[in-house]
Amino acid sequence: MDIDKEMLCDPSEEVVAVLKDEKEDSMMVLTQKTLYEKGKILQRTHSGAFKAGNGLKMVPLKEITGTAVSDEKSTGLLMAGFFMLAFCLVNVAGLRSGEDILAFLSLMGLILVLSSAVVCIVIALVRQKSVFIVEHGGGATAMNCGAASKEAVLAFQKKVMLARE
Repeated sequence: MDIDKEMLCDPSEEVVAVLKDEKEDSMMVLTQKTLYEKGKILQRTHSGAFKAGNGLKMVPLKEITGTAVSDEKSTGLLMAGFFMLAFCLVNVAGLRSGEDILAFLSLMGLILVLSSAVVCIVIALVRQKSVFIVEHGGGATAMNCGAASKEAVLAFQKKVMLARE
């Protein structure tokens, strides 16, 4: 995604910094007057959660009250996967005794729980993401920035706060 000069409000505006996430096809463009967000936009709802949409958002720098970088992890899903994995390991000893049909059913149950554990762990590891949040008078907007380096995100955050002053 490239910077489109037509998206700028004032033709005299110059681009100060750009934060891109090619994976999500979104970007934030900072000029000396305005912060633009184009592509996938995350807007904070009244409940505090972020809702995704596509478009173009413009926030005047004088409206920005703060910025944040948040790492979101699926800790609950990861813990559930490890508990299921531990359950499987503990119950493997029970397969050696008992009748043939019970042992077969126990084995099928353990395979099901084990596969569920692996799925939970993989999903939890894949869903980890970093979010760059800009708070302003009208609420907050955010962008997934997992594809960008941590240094690039922090440098962009500093430029936003310096341009605001």
